Amino acid sequence: MQWDKVKNILLVILLVVNGFLLGSLILRQAGTDMQQQALLEDIRVVLRQYGVECGKGLRIPAQRGMLALEIDRSRTAEEAFARAVLEGTVERVEREDGETVFTGGNGSVSWRPDGTVNAVFRQEGAVVPGSARGMEKSASELLAACGVTLKGSKVEADLEAGEAVLTATVGGLPVFNRRLTVSWQGEGQTAVAGQWSFGTPYATTADRERLCSAEAALLQVARGETGQGKVGRIDTIELGYRMDAGAGARLLLSPFWRVETDRGTGFVDALK
Repeated sequence: MQWDKVKNILLVILLVVNGFLLGSLILRQAGTDMQQQALLEDIRVVLRQYGVECGKGLRIPAQRGMLALEIDRSRTAEEAFARAVLEGTVERVEREDGETVFTGGNGSVSWRPDGTVNAVFRQEGAVVPGSARGMEKSASELLAACGVTLKGSKVEADLEAGEAVLTATVGGLPVFNRRLTVSWQGEGQTAVAGQWSFGTPYATTADRERLCSAEAALLQVARGETGQGKVGRIDTIELGYRMDAGAGARLLLSPFWRVETDRGTGFVDALK
């Protein structure tokens, strides 16, 4: 009997504690929403001075410390990718502009210094998948066989376009132009195109994080300083990276804001 009373008391205590935690979470979220709303209203006032409106879905990301990252270009992994899809004797040619071209009996694969890959090849008995799920499965199997790491990646198919696109994040952030598109062109022919990298991104010891402000990026867009010209509405803003050729045999991941406006997609250097 005594133990039943103790259990009831413990149950009441747990319910009270859970209620307190839930209430604290609700209040914290409400406070965050109010801060976001106040910040958005301040930004709306500033942007209107430039004749720019805020889209209904616009959210302002918090400031975040960022720095540029580097990835060592792996010629070995690029060659392994090519040999995984090419048949027969594979010839390798290094061009003066840094492009490497592999040619086999069933197609060719080329890699450029900025990680751009273009591959077109025939596969015996290959058929166009008849569903989006089938495309995603076939693309995943093909890219995995080519040495592409699928952990932490996402494959999405477009059945009407007949293609599947692989993307992956770095540190939880998107790399806007790092993607591989697998397309099926009929009669056993398959193509892989896009930009990709092998290996782990790293920062040099001399680099220091710099705060990236969404507000500053929005102001640049409103002033027409991003190459888009005059915009009338800003719909979304997202922080991520863009990949390009770096010094030597390296690829560079630079922090950028991706901004969607009524004039399309624009990018703002987050470190400037």
